[in-house]
Amino acid sequence: MKQFILVFIFISTLGRLSGQASDSLLLQRPLNSINFSVLGNGSKVAFYYEHMFRIKPWFFISGAFGFGYSEEENLFYIGTQPPPHKYTTLSHFVSANMGKNRCFVEFGIAGNLFPGEYMIIPMGGFRLQPLRTGKLNLRVYGSYPIGGVRSVDILFIPVGLSAGLCF
Repeated sequence: MKQFILVFIFISTLGRLSGQASDSLLLQRPLNSINFSVLGNGSKVAFYYEHMFRIKPWFFISGAFGFGYSEEENLFYIGTQPPPHKYTTLSHFVSANMGKNRCFVEFGIAGNLFPGEYMIIPMGGFRLQPLRTGKLNLRVYGSYPIGGVRSVDILFIPVGLSAGLCF
């Protein structure tokens, strides 16, 4: 009889046991990163800090703030070109990210402050976000300004690439 009870308890717990809950790893996802971005959002290069606000395991909001570098492009200048103006920019963005495991689709709005000019930039892209700290994240995104770029003569590249270290 004791063996029957032990077998019954063992069989009844099999359906409840799992090696690891699928959401537990997602809840440990790193929430901070330091990123380096090339092109996109009006800067040739940018360096920024990003923080994620986890809403659900499949949805988070990210916000970033940093600085970048850009320079004037004189594509249609006739004659001897003067040296281009160089700009230090303050860039930031807020985005909503939806996905599963490491792969996320991202939509948001960015802003870039040039000396005397502010650009509002809608953006969308794809993000690979690691599940553990110390790993790299990767973003490929498209963006185009809906305001600004009047007093600054930059060549706006609508595609950007960003990589960063998560912690």
